[in-house]
Amino acid sequence: MTTTSSGIGSPFVVLREPVQSVQAALKKLSDDWYEGLVRDGTYTRDEVHALAAPRKKVSWVPPKKKLFGPVTFVAISGDRVIGGVDLYQNQRDGYWFLEQMIRDQAPGFHGVGKPLYDAAVAWLVSTLQGGYFELRVHSLNKEQRSLRFWTNYVFQRSPDFRDAFVKSRGKTFDAVYWISRHRNESSRLTARLRSD
Repeated sequence: MTTTSSGIGSPFVVLREPVQSVQAALKKLSDDWYEGLVRDGTYTRDEVHALAAPRKKVSWVPPKKKLFGPVTFVAISGDRVIGGVDLYQNQRDGYWFLEQMIRDQAPGFHGVGKPLYDAAVAWLVSTLQGGYFELRVHSLNKEQRSLRFWTNYVFQRSPDFRDAFVKSRGKTFDAVYWISRHRNESSRLTARLRSD
């Protein structure tokens, strides 16, 4: 799947990629993001280490045997990875969720997040045969830029729920989430045509 955009400083494409092929680039973007949050006082270095700890408890992530994914989408400008997001399915509770939405913090790459979100939704619509799915997007309360992005730019509404969290190394990070419900209209039409 490819989506192109030139509404920001540089043209870019969004592709579905194997996570291994872009893992180092996405980790660097994530590290840069958290370094900026330490610099601006959002988090302490200890809090960032707690968030990165492998044994953290994340309220929306089920045990590994009940987790499908990731399906990774990346935004690429030239030969540079400028953003990415992972899509997972919580098979225990029956919903999909996005994780690790990140972009290059250079001002020229502002606007990459929405096409990444749209690519994940488009992939779900084209892949799922059932016709209906629920997609959840979470944001930690302390990350105000992330909250503004999802609230103002993507969903244009306040979060649906405020009871999510990440617990790690004796610290609790409260989170909110939005639920986006989608119906694959083409599968509904196909079902209707078959019944006629």
